[in-house]
Amino acid sequence: MAGIQIRVSNDKLNAFVVLKDDGRPPRYEEILRMLKSFGIKYGIDDKKIKELETLPRYETPILVAMGVPPEKGVDARIEYPFLEQLEEAQKQKKKFVIVKEGDVLAIKHPATPGKEGINVYGEPVPPQPGKDMNIRVGKNVKLVQDGLVAVATRGGIPRLIEDTVLVDEKLYIDGDVDYSTGNIDFPGSVEITGTVKPGFVVKAKEDIIIKNVIDAATVISFEGTVETKGVKGREKGLVKGKTIKASFLENANVEAEQDVIVQGSIVNSVIKAGGMVICEGEKASIIGGYMVVGKKVVTTDLGSEMAVHTRVEVGTDPRLVERLKTLQAQVRLDKENLERLNRVISSFKAKMERSKRELPKEQKEALAKAVQTLINLREAVEKNEEEIKKIKDRIEQESKDAMIVIKGTAYPGVEVTMFSKKYSFNKPISKLVIIFRDDEIVFRGYEGES
Repeated sequence: MAGIQIRVSNDKLNAFVVLKDDGRPPRYEEILRMLKSFGIKYGIDDKKIKELETLPRYETPILVAMGVPPEKGVDARIEYPFLEQLEEAQKQKKKFVIVKEGDVLAIKHPATPGKEGINVYGEPVPPQPGKDMNIRVGKNVKLVQDGLVAVATRGGIPRLIEDTVLVDEKLYIDGDVDYSTGNIDFPGSVEITGTVKPGFVVKAKEDIIIKNVIDAATVISFEGTVETKGVKGREKGLVKGKTIKASFLENANVEAEQDVIVQGSIVNSVIKAGGMVICEGEKASIIGGYMVVGKKVVTTDLGSEMAVHTRVEVGTDPRLVERLKTLQAQVRLDKENLERLNRVISSFKAKMERSKRELPKEQKEALAKAVQTLINLREAVEKNEEEIKKIKDRIEQESKDAMIVIKGTAYPGVEVTMFSKKYSFNKPISKLVIIFRDDEIVFRGYEGES
């Protein structure tokens, strides 16, 4: 019998036969018995073994059984969708991307366990699992779906810093708002070192700080302050916020829920402020334009020596005025519709009286619809008239606290309105405090801070 040796690799995935020449070739059955005696039962290559009967090779390891190696697991990886968005934005020469609350910032693709192998002994060979890693989150980001997904908890600028994903609630623009940035609509606060160029729009939920000027552009803070070096409105655009702070306003359109505070002059501008308009500084002045202010106006000069027409209305919150106008217009329209409905209903009733019988089904349904609409309109008119009365009472009450403080001079061309009363200056008057008492505009001397 031919000498047969069996060798197995260290990893047990390969089995070899080594034949010794003893004068006759090995037999297929002998090799199989030898393999079986060694416990080898998986991956046996019958064809290779049969070849050894006719073409034996001696003193050479011949592979006759092969196991299946295990497949290593795939390592976990983190996908950051906003990085792809940023890359695309940069191709369009934009500097940043903005995410909203709830936007997906990171997705974890978990490591896989790998695939089990089997050795020549028929034993399972465990795979090496892929390396795990977790999403690291910073401010304004939370994990959901058992840590597989990270989402923004507020809007802002997404960033990846040292493998940590976060959302910055402040947008910082080093330069101008122009074609390189496009219009801005940001859910946090914004700081701009340059100018907002003509025609561009900056909107933010919170504060907006602009180190240079707003130049014929629109800047709106929905819940915060707008602070800028100045506004060159050119009678275009709009600046709007809770409070507006500037060094100057020139041909600007400004709306403040609370106050407008200017360190210099307001020239030919339209101002609406629910609280105060304050022009500070020795040369502070309000020249030209029109303003509606809820409580108080403070300035050095009002108008100019050139008698520029300057209108100031104090004592009425402009939002209340707009609401009052809207309600009054709605009531007028509803009353006109009530008159039409009454005529329609009267015509149906007259038809029923003439015919002494019920109306046809379609006309009966139309009558019922008209009656219900009439009831709804009457309720709406009553509700709106009640609100109109409350607004008028509030406007009248607030007008009593209205005040205009002129630390310097009020010039001809200035027209002051308080509630329903107007006064036009026809000569310069210095150091005035103007108030509203007993349904009249009253003048007092200015003696110091008010």
